[in-house]
Amino acid sequence: MNAASIPTRAKLILAMDAGATTTRALLTDLQGNEFGHIEGPSLNVRHRDKERFRKIVIELFSELQAQADAVGLVPDAVTVGAAGAGSKRDRVLLREVLQNRWASALVLVHHDAYIAQYGAFNGGPGVIVTAGTGSIAYGRNEKDEEIRSGGWGWMLGDEGSAWWIAREAVRAVLRAHEGGPETGLTEKALAYFQVEKPYDIFTIVYKARYEHSKLNDLSKEVTALAEEGDEVSRAILHQAGVELGRLGTSCAHRLGIPAEQLEVALMGGVGTGAYNWLQPGVMESLHAYAGRPVEQEKPHSLPMEMRDLPDVPVSEDEIDKITPSPAGEPTITPQFPDYPPRDLTPESEVGPRLILPRMDALRGAAQWARDEMLKRKFA
Repeated sequence: MNAASIPTRAKLILAMDAGATTTRALLTDLQGNEFGHIEGPSLNVRHRDKERFRKIVIELFSELQAQADAVGLVPDAVTVGAAGAGSKRDRVLLREVLQNRWASALVLVHHDAYIAQYGAFNGGPGVIVTAGTGSIAYGRNEKDEEIRSGGWGWMLGDEGSAWWIAREAVRAVLRAHEGGPETGLTEKALAYFQVEKPYDIFTIVYKARYEHSKLNDLSKEVTALAEEGDEVSRAILHQAGVELGRLGTSCAHRLGIPAEQLEVALMGGVGTGAYNWLQPGVMESLHAYAGRPVEQEKPHSLPMEMRDLPDVPVSEDEIDKITPSPAGEPTITPQFPDYPPRDLTPESEVGPRLILPRMDALRGAAQWARDEMLKRKFA
C-alpha cells in the first residue's frame, strides 16, 4: 500500500507484538487499513533494558514509515503486547519509554497473552489455550478480569505441549518394548535418537546434561503417525487435548464464565498444527465443564460450528414421497412445516465452543488501540 492510500487526516496506530523470539510491528489506522508490516529482534522486558527497547521500537517504526512512504507522520496510538510484561512495573517502564518518544500519543502496554486473547475474541470474553514448547491458558471475562492457568514449565506442568506429547511418545515406546500396544512410534523414536533399541533411549534421556527440549520435535512424529492411523499416537494427542481443555476450563471456572457462554481458542504451534487430533479431547473437557455427557466425535480440522451438517437418513415414508419427474429422474414432493410451529422454545445452550481465533495477536493489539481511541472519543 503506497503513501497515496494514507488519508491526510488518518489516525495512525503503531501496534507491536513483542515476543520472546521476534517482534512484529504493524502500521494501521482507525478504519483497519494496513500500511506496513515488519519483523525485528526479540524483546525480553525482564531485562529492563530501556535503551534497547527504545532503539528497537524507533527502528521498526522508521522502517514502517519507509514502507508506507510516510516519513514525518507520527502515530496517534502506540500499543504493545510484550512477552514477560506480566508485572505492572514492567508495563509502566515500557509505557514511559513510548510516551517519552510520542508525548501526544495514546500508549497502551500489556503482556503478550492479553493481545492474543483480545485478537482471538475481538476484545470480548473468552479463553485462549496456547500449546507450543510449553502450555498455558489465559482468559478474560466481561468484567475485564483476567487469569491464567498452567505455564508451570516442563517439570511441573506444560500438559499437552510439544514436550508433554514427546515424553508420552517415549513412554509408549518403552511400554511397547515391555509387551504393551505396538506403535509406529518405536521406529520413529529409534531413528530420532539414533539408537538400536528402546533401552538406549532411557540411557540418553537420563544423562545428567541432556536438554529436555531436545525431545520437543518428536511431537511432530506423533501427529504424522496419527494421520497415518497409528492408534497409540491418536490416543496421546486425544489425551493432550483433554489436558489442554482442562487448562481452559480452569480459567473459565475461576473467572465465573458460564458454560453456555464459554468460548475457547487453541493457539500455538502444537495447538494449530495438531488441531485435528486435539479437538476431540478439548471438547471432552468442555463438555465435562458443562456437565454434559461426552459425545464421541471424529477429529475434524475445523471447529464444530464450521462443520458441514451430517447426512440425514431418509425414512421409508419419505422414500414413498419420491415421485418420478418428467425427465425420469426422482424428485421429492415438497413438504411444508406446520404453522404455527409446535415448539417455539429457543435453544438456551450455545456453548461451550471451540473457535478459530478471529485475528492474530498483532492485529489484536491494533484492535485494542482502536477500541480505546473510540471510547475516549465518545466518553
